[in-house]
Amino acid sequence: MQTMVNYNGSIIKQEDFSVGSENRAFRYGDGLFETMRYSKGLIYFYEDHYFRLMGSMCMMRVDIPAELNMEMLYEQILNTIESNGLKQKSCRVRLHFFRTGTGLYTPNNLGVEYLIEVEALDDKGYILKETGLTSDIYFDHPKAKTVLSSIKSNNALVYILASVFAKENEMDQVFILNSDQEIIETQHSNIIVIKDKKAIVPTPDQGALDGVVRKQMIKLLEEDGYEISDDKLRAYEMNIADQIFVTNSISGIQYINQFRKKQFTGEGVGYWQEKLEKLAEDTKFS
Repeated sequence: MQTMVNYNGSIIKQEDFSVGSENRAFRYGDGLFETMRYSKGLIYFYEDHYFRLMGSMCMMRVDIPAELNMEMLYEQILNTIESNGLKQKSCRVRLHFFRTGTGLYTPNNLGVEYLIEVEALDDKGYILKETGLTSDIYFDHPKAKTVLSSIKSNNALVYILASVFAKENEMDQVFILNSDQEIIETQHSNIIVIKDKKAIVPTPDQGALDGVVRKQMIKLLEEDGYEISDDKLRAYEMNIADQIFVTNSISGIQYINQFRKKQFTGEGVGYWQEKLEKLAEDTKFS
């Protein structure tokens, strides 16, 4: 089946979409993206994704058009899913937003354009990797300790280089540091470190991505009586942890099985995944 994309509300063939050399996302990384999971006929945690997207665009000083409301964007995503024959399946939804117009560092236009892409997933919901994930620390390039680091901008070089490092060293996850040498996330996930009844969750102020599933897990952990903490994380704290979880919008929650020479179990992670899946179904947008 021909792959279709949605460019500013028009469904077109993927091969017909292109950007010119003056496109600001291409030239300067002047854009951002949002990744969502569609399963069981719904977009998981859609409202939280939408509000994060709007907040990020405000931070980037974009003029957000009035018609780009929650209902309109939801409809455009569903139209894209349906045009690719994926309405009854699961898929990854990727939204790209980039500033309109040209200019040098100073834009000549503060408007925004968007592109919606979808990609089929094999599973019907979050699937737990039973063997867990291997991990280590990525030291080469820390993230700046600033709120701007918390958005999913088109500048993903740290994540790309960390991913290359992980592949070269046959690791599933590598922990990224901020400029104060604090562990804040992995190359594609937020992290939650469990010690007794405390859950240490790095914050956007520390440079961590303001993850949507991270937000849901904080809610679920608080309901179960966990103290939520933003204590600093370094190698020592990881080694004495009871468990380490990683979260993102596509995989939900997974667990770290090995950090260097330390082994962890996946005890209880299935419980959290079930609660997360049910929460996604209970917060359906309509």
